[in-house]
Amino acid sequence: MSNDIKTIIYGINDIANDFLYLFDDLKIIAFLYDREEKIEFLSTGYENISKYSLDDCDIKSISKGCTIIICGFDYLEKEKILISYGMREDKDYIFAHSVCELFHEKDLDSLLKRVFYSERKYKQLQCAVPFRMVSIATNRIHTCCGGRVSISITRDFSEKIEEFWFTLKRKIMCLSVMNGTYAFCNRRYCPLLHSYDGSNSKQADIYYTQDISGYNYYSYPDILQLEYDAACNLACPSCRNNYVCDSGKKAEHITSYVLKNIVPYITHIRCAGFGEALFSKNYKHIISSEETRNKELYLLTNGLLLDYKKAMDLLCHFSKLSIDVSVDAGTEEVYKLIRGGNYSLLIRNLHDISKLHLSGNISKFVLNYTVSKKNICDLNHFLKMAEDLNVDSVRISAIHNWGNMTKDEFEDMSILDANFKLKSEVCEYFKNMDAFDVKILDNNVGFEELTKT
Repeated sequence: MSNDIKTIIYGINDIANDFLYLFDDLKIIAFLYDREEKIEFLSTGYENISKYSLDDCDIKSISKGCTIIICGFDYLEKEKILISYGMREDKDYIFAHSVCELFHEKDLDSLLKRVFYSERKYKQLQCAVPFRMVSIATNRIHTCCGGRVSISITRDFSEKIEEFWFTLKRKIMCLSVMNGTYAFCNRRYCPLLHSYDGSNSKQADIYYTQDISGYNYYSYPDILQLEYDAACNLACPSCRNNYVCDSGKKAEHITSYVLKNIVPYITHIRCAGFGEALFSKNYKHIISSEETRNKELYLLTNGLLLDYKKAMDLLCHFSKLSIDVSVDAGTEEVYKLIRGGNYSLLIRNLHDISKLHLSGNISKFVLNYTVSKKNICDLNHFLKMAEDLNVDSVRISAIHNWGNMTKDEFEDMSILDANFKLKSEVCEYFKNMDAFDVKILDNNVGFEELTKT
């Protein structure tokens, strides 16, 4: 829509506010409202624009030469009123969720419907991710970890950052956080939404719960999440069926693209949400490049390649280093079953990391435990390990089927039922976790209620 087109907003409500946020360059002539309609808060900058009740004005005269935008959950009722005045759709009025057709971006209309009309049940939550993060997956670019959002912002790895970041599509995603719908987020796998208790979030993470007031759609991202290379030195049964040593030319192309087009804008790197950061040649190239020097690194790793020397190399390269290690066991027997790696080497590396953390060199030290029926028996041993290592926190997640298990195999492994509730036979394992002096984050399991009893 050209910003020269004169428009009238019909409806003074939440959806009108949403619309004004998305299309802030429109020339608004007036606001219309029904006599019965409660006049709700208007976005900043529109308070002084004329407001008319439909029952007390000459709508034909006011709307001459203008397009009326219908805003409201009751848009069909509002349409009937306009039709009663002899007005026609597309000629005299359009719905707020149909505006994208005027931009020749019809594929976005469905997104507008979701962000306008979904339940606004998360208004108390604060999530800065769509304002701050650009996440690089194998085939697309997201504003969050790929498994936690239902849409990507682009699949084109030739676009410059401005071409996919400052778009209406991403602005719609930002709005979904601001208006409390979180319409494109996977409530099952997002720890922020999963932990929601009706008033605020219980999660504390590097970026999940930051106040969004300091960020806006027009800011460049400052967090880069890497999750595009499957290469790993382990083949954990919960993740994959085979070893992946090299992800090929496509991953190399993405690496070059990221270094040239993304890294110059960011200050934080999260590596890696897929594959092993210290094994993948692509990830290693990025985190050792001059382009990433003096940035902050949040390293997600299995820990086997993170010895003292490697840790010191990273500390010299980055201005700030946080370590997040996936362990999934508390004893050698279970570790061999779950991950198949060298347990003695892992423990030695974890103790080195702990010393560097206690000395203040490593900023944050976190351990991860992806729990299934195969390793739930080792949970207390793991928590004792974490306590002894003086970690900042542990993050406990339920196992997920990444396509490497059959439905029956996953059912035998999963601790959650079809409704994503803890199965009765595993509840006992979570009831005495408060006995350990370590901060425990419930990523997506749902054991918090058990620990209160």
